[in-house]
Amino acid sequence: MARDLYSDAEALAERLWHDGRHEWSDRLSGAIREGATASEILMALRYHLAGLLDSDADLDEATRTSATELHSSIDVVLGP
Repeated sequence: MARDLYSDAEALAERLWHDGRHEWSDRLSGAIREGATASEILMALRYHLAGLLDSDADLDEATRTSATELHSSIDVVLGP
């Protein structure tokens, strides 16, 4: 079964919002809302996820795992 990357990104954005990481949440949600094409949306999500994972944000293990898995799944779709 194919993974729904948009739903996964929205779920992660919601988790980030509830954890008080509103800026990161807004970036992920905004990528989906404001993107014109699927490729554009996925590239923006990948960019913001990389930023989140590279930041010094103190993410809990479940959030970090979700972000890492989503980033990896987007890489598979878009390629390196």
